[in-house]
Amino acid sequence: MDNSILIRGGRVIDPKNGIDAVMDVLVRDGKIACVGENLSAEGVQVMDAAGKVVAPGFIDMHCHLRDPGQEYKEDIVSGTRAAARGGFTGVCCMPNTHPVNDCAAVTRYILEKAETQGSGVHVYPVGAVSKGLEGKEMAEIGRMKQAGIIAISDDGRPVTNSNLLRLAMQYADHFGVFIMSHSEDKSLVGDGVMNEGFMSTKLGLPGITRAAEEVMVARDILVAEAEGKRIHLCHLSTKGGVQLTPFEIDVSNYEENRHFFLAHYFRSTYDKAMQSLPNLTTGVKLNRIEVWVTNVTGVTTNTRNIIALTDLAESSTLHNPRWGDSGMQQPPHNAANGEYQTMVTTNATARDIDATTATMEGDNLEGGADYEKIERARQLSSSEYTVNEALGYISLRTNLQPDQVLAVAYEYTYGGQVYQVGEFSGDITSTDQSLYVKMLKGTTASPNVPM
Repeated sequence: MDNSILIRGGRVIDPKNGIDAVMDVLVRDGKIACVGENLSAEGVQVMDAAGKVVAPGFIDMHCHLRDPGQEYKEDIVSGTRAAARGGFTGVCCMPNTHPVNDCAAVTRYILEKAETQGSGVHVYPVGAVSKGLEGKEMAEIGRMKQAGIIAISDDGRPVTNSNLLRLAMQYADHFGVFIMSHSEDKSLVGDGVMNEGFMSTKLGLPGITRAAEEVMVARDILVAEAEGKRIHLCHLSTKGGVQLTPFEIDVSNYEENRHFFLAHYFRSTYDKAMQSLPNLTTGVKLNRIEVWVTNVTGVTTNTRNIIALTDLAESSTLHNPRWGDSGMQQPPHNAANGEYQTMVTTNATARDIDATTATMEGDNLEGGADYEKIERARQLSSSEYTVNEALGYISLRTNLQPDQVLAVAYEYTYGGQVYQVGEFSGDITSTDQSLYVKMLKGTTASPNVPM
């Protein structure tokens, strides 16, 4: 037996590669060698991960290693050991050490000790905003950045001088770091020891008004907006503090390629259905579904060749007018237009994946617009997506890549009648015959292709 380890049957979550499925992970010489289903366990140590999550290491954005100067509380050795034990492969350590991490020398000390005495966990030092955390004079942000800090903070202490905060934001942005703010007005905290309210009165303990946090959150947001700079607000604890924090979705952070309606019918009826919340009266009940994606994992189990059809089951909003747009949105099903009948008769040879392109082009159907052919598409497990059975949309656990195709076959009941869209793997049992399925996402992103 070599030194390899096979992690068997865990839920593998790998956002970078778009994986969220029950799979095996082979580790060889301390590195991940292979991820897949039913990997061979011959000659390797097997670790049963059934019911557990296998994921990239976590990162703690806010920890206290207390080193240098307060090693009786914690130090880099014990802190990184605890992090590794808990599955954290990276920690951001706050600057409230003694001496304070407000200069390059302390930053270098932290990194050198982590490298030589740590437990293999990445340590990311956070430098101070002000010298000595006193809120009076700006710390050496540029030199600390050169030494290795990733952010700045007067951890546990607010930067009460608004102009100092503004200047620190400017410097931080220039050097490619950001501020982590402890938003709290100390004058409003006073001697308080808990949130002000019924319980503090009942216990006879001095309370802390929620304004102590909310005043400073508002100040921090206003300064950040005026400067157009980033700021991270640490450990918000009041409802008002959360409400004051702007809720924005930047274009670059939008969750694209994750949420899809199963047909145009469900998109057109969505707003009306939502008007009756909390009671959904769509009359739709999804019975079963199979979800297929372009196979980027290399797995060979639960795969089939598929032909994903853009206009399949649509009665309106068709890309290709030849199928007969009724102009009215009707419940989707295979007989809603003439495409499925054409595919199983005139274009039946398209089921042979090697003949698909010639068959479709011979019928003036365009790849990337009217259809996509996918060899060895992977069927997603139920843990990789959720479906709203009444509203008719699917949400993937991880984003698809732009060049991946998403297609489905599903059955649902509406008005007492059962409808089917696409073909299930059990409908066409010969695996050398492609399945005709409904395309939800193709490789062509165009407003002229209604998906």
